[in-house]
Amino acid sequence: MNVLICEDDIDIQDLLEIIILDMGLNLFQCRDKDSLYKEINSQEINLIILDYWLKKKKADEILSELKKEHPEIPVILMSAIADLPEISKKLKADDYIKKPFNIEELKDKIKKHLKI
Repeated sequence: MNVLICEDDIDIQDLLEIIILDMGLNLFQCRDKDSLYKEINSQEINLIILDYWLKKKKADEILSELKKEHPEIPVILMSAIADLPEISKKLKADDYIKKPFNIEELKDKIKKHLKI
């Protein structure tokens, strides 16, 4: 199973890498919209973990495009913003996780969406 993390904070990206690899999953990483689409078009991606703020830009447009072009790929939206549940629902994300996140909760959400 292939997980793509789109996160521009290197420390969070490193933590997510440890978690995902520890779960025995394949990991792909990116930091912006362009590299996100490059990965999606070159790999079979089974789950995307998408940070809501990428380089000081909201991921609204990215998520909207993703759901139109790749509705089969579940997306977990990640952020520290207070209204994340509402934004996640509005943008049709499959799930969300608030930063700072609980590692076990994140693992449970990943397993749920990968059906493992």
